[in-house]
Amino acid sequence: MRKTDLIGVVAGKTGLSKRSAQAVIDAFVGSVQAALEEGLVVRVNGFGTFEVADRKERLGVRPGTADPIVIPARHVPVFRPARRLKDAVK
Repeated sequence: MRKTDLIGVVAGKTGLSKRSAQAVIDAFVGSVQAALEEGLVVRVNGFGTFEVADRKERLGVRPGTADPIVIPARHVPVFRPARRLKDAVK
């Protein structure tokens, strides 16, 4: 499902116009992104948790030449699904 498909489903289930549904989805995504940029954790009950994880610096191998390279440390967004979501997908 792409974003445009999601907008159509949300519009159909809520009775909102597609433009209003897009505004809601954009506001949600923007709010989660802003919170993660500030280092906050976003929990949506029954859905999951969005947070930032730290990846340590590590050694890797360049695929073409097999030369060792250093992969720098970085912050990455992580989503952990809630048990209700996991059970629904089973």
